[in-house]
Amino acid sequence: MQTPVEGSFEAGPNVRGHATFQKNPTRWKRLLALLADSPIHLLGPVFTTVVLAQPLIPSLKTLLLWMAWSLVFSFGAVLAFGQTFGQRLWGIQRNEQGTLEVRSNAGKNIGNLLVTTFLIIVSALTTLFLIEYHPMLQRFKLDILEPYRPAETELNFSTLPMYYTLGAFPHLIEGQPVTYQLPYGKGPPDHFPPEILMSLPPSGNRLVISGPRTPKMFRGRRSKIRQCLLTEDFATRFSIRCLRLRHSIFPILTENMIPEGTPARDWSARWIEVGSRVEDSETRAVGVEISATTPDSTIHRMVLLTPEGSQQNFTLKIRTLTKTPQKDFEVFEKIVRSLEVSSRLEPQLEWLRAQTKDSASPLSSSAESIAKIIAKTTIQPGNPENYFQLSESSLSILKQSAKTPANTALASAQPQALAALKYLKDVAPSDPRIKTLEQKMLGIQGF
Repeated sequence: MQTPVEGSFEAGPNVRGHATFQKNPTRWKRLLALLADSPIHLLGPVFTTVVLAQPLIPSLKTLLLWMAWSLVFSFGAVLAFGQTFGQRLWGIQRNEQGTLEVRSNAGKNIGNLLVTTFLIIVSALTTLFLIEYHPMLQRFKLDILEPYRPAETELNFSTLPMYYTLGAFPHLIEGQPVTYQLPYGKGPPDHFPPEILMSLPPSGNRLVISGPRTPKMFRGRRSKIRQCLLTEDFATRFSIRCLRLRHSIFPILTENMIPEGTPARDWSARWIEVGSRVEDSETRAVGVEISATTPDSTIHRMVLLTPEGSQQNFTLKIRTLTKTPQKDFEVFEKIVRSLEVSSRLEPQLEWLRAQTKDSASPLSSSAESIAKIIAKTTIQPGNPENYFQLSESSLSILKQSAKTPANTALASAQPQALAALKYLKDVAPSDPRIKTLEQKMLGIQGF
């Protein structure tokens, strides 16, 4: 009678399946079990990456979170069921001594291999499908928009410069004034103010115009960015050159667009060109529009690119509860369609010289005048006169509060007066008008 090999048990021929238990599972079966578990290990991180629009090349923090997910899945399955799905498929389990053993069944090995192969293929195809919807890898849609020029009878729009752009900006919507605000931030006199805020009536949704920047990846590469984003060729879109370019520019395009940790869905991306390509390519608005939906809002961002690679963002946030969201988007699109972009400030300075010639009438405190003063700060950030006028005009609005308590500009007048005063102190700290403004603020109730 043959003595069984120590550490194994071989069933007799009357035992169904002819099962053999070995104390140490072979390496290849452990690997196959891990591959069978790969869809759960892989699809969780990939799904969250697509939903949160994170860069596809993970950071160290993201890698650690992925490893934590895998450990939670593995240990959770072992604690709940004694083994993972892959281990169960390949007959790997723990005995009473706590050591792994494998149930070998030659009749089922081929079937198990087919199931594992099927799971790997499904996992790979699902991953590719999800990644295809990642905003970083989407093929951008090309939209050529008709330029918008307000008619002479359309008095609700004014031509204003905003940094490197010049276009039509509203000062009245449905008879209500648009509130422009210059929040305080470090920049002047050496750099541009960080951003301009516009509150669109009657919804109160906000349009943020961010100051220009010139990332190294954008310098002189507008045509290359256009090619990589618009190409229909799969090999070109997923080439190393385009993937590196997309990976570099995507965090810049979406910076501060979605609050950190907020899930976003319905990502869409368009390459926008205003007017035909035969027109002057130096001034036509060209860039990327990215849209996404969060639980409480829909966000549209237009990123304009100059030929030299300067970037300027227009970001509209429409709250979910807005009754007529399409109206705010139409205003946003009108602004984009009206814009002319330049790499230098010559057209904007020409607008300023024209304003100087037409300044015979005294400066009023209307919303339109506030918008014009703020526009001046975006092309002359080092001129203290702009900040003095802005603070003075805001204080004038506050003085009128007793007469017109329903004035919608009142909510922003006080913070605007203070922000302009801070800018004045940064630009011209010894300007004697600083004390004059401070004394006026002390004389106004509520300061």
